[in-house]
Amino acid sequence: MLKLQVESYPLDKNIYNISLLSITFLILFLFATLVVAQNDVGTDYPAPSYPNFVEINSIDDVMPYAREVARNENAFLGHGLGIAQPGEKVIIVTSTNNYYFSEHRDLFIEAIVRALNERGVETILWHDYEILGVTREQVLEYSQYITSIKGAVNTRGWDNGCSSFTMNDFLETTRPDLHELCNPDLESQMPAHLVDVHRRLSQPGGTSQQNPVIIHVNKYMAENPDVKGVFYGRGGAIWENIEPKEKWLGLFRFDNQWEVMTDARDFPSDVWMLSEEITMEPLGASDKATITDPEGTDVWWTLTEDQAQRWARGVYLRGHLFMFPQEAYGGYGLNVLNYPASVPEYIPAAPIVELNGTVAARASHNGYYSRMVQVW
Repeated sequence: MLKLQVESYPLDKNIYNISLLSITFLILFLFATLVVAQNDVGTDYPAPSYPNFVEINSIDDVMPYAREVARNENAFLGHGLGIAQPGEKVIIVTSTNNYYFSEHRDLFIEAIVRALNERGVETILWHDYEILGVTREQVLEYSQYITSIKGAVNTRGWDNGCSSFTMNDFLETTRPDLHELCNPDLESQMPAHLVDVHRRLSQPGGTSQQNPVIIHVNKYMAENPDVKGVFYGRGGAIWENIEPKEKWLGLFRFDNQWEVMTDARDFPSDVWMLSEEITMEPLGASDKATITDPEGTDVWWTLTEDQAQRWARGVYLRGHLFMFPQEAYGGYGLNVLNYPASVPEYIPAAPIVELNGTVAARASHNGYYSRMVQVW
């Protein structure tokens, strides 16, 4: 079992076992792997099975799920769509994702907009590619071309690490084969009519201050103060460049059945948000934390009172707590009660905590690998 222990300052060393929602899923995965490994060699395994999703023939099949999404007031990193009240006006901006664009996504987007309209919320729907001057048909053709060159989107997570080598020539000099895979010269192979599409869709995006979509959104909201705010982004600190950032209401990822029709949405948001409060409570009074798991991870760090207090001030990000202190340092913490407004006091980046021990893993959020071990 993956376990994080936080030890507090009093001499009796109260130990808090902190169970995070994300860790629960990892525990289930590790337990299932362990059970399989302990079975006899001759065991007859059941046939492969797949998620039992509702068959989708029309938007009516999606609407019950869309209505539930439209009512939910809390979500990962931000507010849920339910934060918008009847009579209010909100902007929804959809995102093209990792060069992937499903031709079926419009069905789910339409269902969400309809569900909001049923609640009396006025919705302004924009697609990021339209703001960038690209048509839906061009995006579809471009996405299909990129998939033919780089492979299916679910096999491309490994290349997220390529950006780590953009500031030096380490990869180019030590592994030119990997450098070439990380930096494919797409334009030289690309049909001429797609080059302009590629350049438009490759403009700074996400949290960048140069993101044309964010610039467009900010300008519109400044000219239309009656707009409550915007749902935009698939992840990252999008709110940092929305002006004012309190007008960033949340992410918008509801363009596929995996997000709209997932059973995970049945888990009450007030429960997982309460678990975050319980998790954060002892951090400011802690002097040691330990992480262990069955794969061989056994790491710990000690904290001074100052380090613990800075950790507690910067730990909060809704659905994504910064459970290693360095992540919480060097910025402005987020206000739990007036999220995502900032806590006014800057959190110094130093002194940092020192990690000791071993981290062992076979997975990251980009994929699964052979066993990786790092020792400090």
